Amino acid sequence: MKSQPFPDESSEKQLIPDSQINLPLANKPIPILRLVIPLLIQAGLLLAIPAQSIQTYLTGKTVILQTVPVDPYSILTGYYQTLSYDISTKNTLEKLPGSKDLLKDGNGFYVVLQQEKTIGKGIPKAWKPVRLSEKLPDSLPENQVALKGKYQYNSVTYGLEKYNIPEDQRNQINENISQAARSATQRDEQPIVVEIKVDSQGKSVPISMWVKERNYRF
Repeated sequence: MKSQPFPDESSEKQLIPDSQINLPLANKPIPILRLVIPLLIQAGLLLAIPAQSIQTYLTGKTVILQTVPVDPYSILTGYYQTLSYDISTKNTLEKLPGSKDLLKDGNGFYVVLQQEKTIGKGIPKAWKPVRLSEKLPDSLPENQVALKGKYQYNSVTYGLEKYNIPEDQRNQINENISQAARSATQRDEQPIVVEIKVDSQGKSVPISMWVKERNYRF
């Protein structure tokens, strides 16, 4: 009769109660804060942009910018109006004090604008650029303001280059701008200016656009 081998204790499996088995993480309840906090952060980021624009709209100073001539056959793209300004061009800015070391790709700076006297009614007169500043000026006279911009690819952007145009106004605005652009023979005669608001930090939002004597609110 063959003897039965003794069981190897090292290979013997121990029974573990179900209560001590680690359940998958997916089956564990997730704390409510882990869901709420990311949602609050995302909502805060989304609301920060319009809130900032509203603050600039309410507290900013009204400034008029002169546009540069536009191609009358390539003005409106989809639902957006795209414009550029005389202070967006290198030719204009490089003539100003403080421009020597600032007009380099990737540089951010401030364009100091000065209000021009307006005679009579009608289209308002554009503010004149007087100098560039690497830092936000500490104090400016009442008739000046600092507008924040960024130089890249031989031009400056201010966040004022593209506007959402209401569908019911697109055709009318496009036609008026085309007529105005075709009638302008010199740069100084460009009959399109944009009204903006600039806050104390140099940030800006568009308010309206003048095409000759017609004003369109954004």
